[in-house]
Amino acid sequence: MNKKKIFSTGFGLAFVAILLNSCVSKAGGGTAPEGTNDGMPDAIAVMYILNDSETGMGHVVGEVSLTVTSEGLALHPTFTKKIADGEHGFHIHEGMSVAPAKNDAGDMVVGLSAKGHYDPGKTGKHEGPDGDGHLGDLPLLEIKDGMPVESELLARRIESLDDIYGRVLMIHVHGDNYSDDPKKLGGGGPRYIAGIIERVAN
Repeated sequence: MNKKKIFSTGFGLAFVAILLNSCVSKAGGGTAPEGTNDGMPDAIAVMYILNDSETGMGHVVGEVSLTVTSEGLALHPTFTKKIADGEHGFHIHEGMSVAPAKNDAGDMVVGLSAKGHYDPGKTGKHEGPDGDGHLGDLPLLEIKDGMPVESELLARRIESLDDIYGRVLMIHVHGDNYSDDPKKLGGGGPRYIAGIIERVAN
């Protein structure tokens, strides 16, 4: 056979193989895994001032984006309205509503439908983001001049949002000492601002 023809045919087949491989790579073969959503976050929580209305939602103060990274869950708070300065307890709660509810004494409490801190391991302990307690214990949120001091907070123990989508992201009135002593749940106190963690479509 003509050598020139063999070379031409071989080159053509190689080119087709490269082209097909490129198409397969771009197709991706299914849903992108968490943290690889073309620069988009995996989830967003629109954050509302809590009140005693039926839904519990007052005015919007901003949002928090959530992205699973190789180092854990990265949270990026972006506020459009100023909130109270100081340190605030910041947690993922087990509930899927921010509405008010009655406590054991029969009193209506703002944001109580959000239930307690997310604790899939049933530890019953509040030890902060690096402890062995509630998985929903996040780094505290520090506010100065009405806005977050840190643009990113990292919860290293959270490696997936699979069981967290739809749950409540909560900001408390007071700070968090990452302990149940001297006050339970870090002393965060009343529920202040919250939102539902919603999956971002790929």
